[in-house]
Amino acid sequence: MTIETSVEEHIAHHAAAIDDISKQMADQWDAIRRLDTKLDRIIHHLKAMQEEAEAAPPASTPPPHY
Repeated sequence: MTIETSVEEHIAHHAAAIDDISKQMADQWDAIRRLDTKLDRIIHHLKAMQEEAEAAPPASTPPPHY
C-alpha cells in the first residue's frame, strides 16, 4: 500500500462519514420541524381551552332560573 492509496482511502472514508452525518442532520431537522408544528397546534389548542374555561361561568354559580 502506498502513501497515495492510504490518503485516498482516508479521504473516501471521511467523505462517507460527512455524507452520513449530513443525512442524519437533515433527518433531525425534519423531525424538529414536525415536532415544532405539533407543538404549535397543541399550544393553540390549550389557549383555546383556557379561553373557553375562563369564559364559562363558575361551576358553583346556580343556573339563572333559580
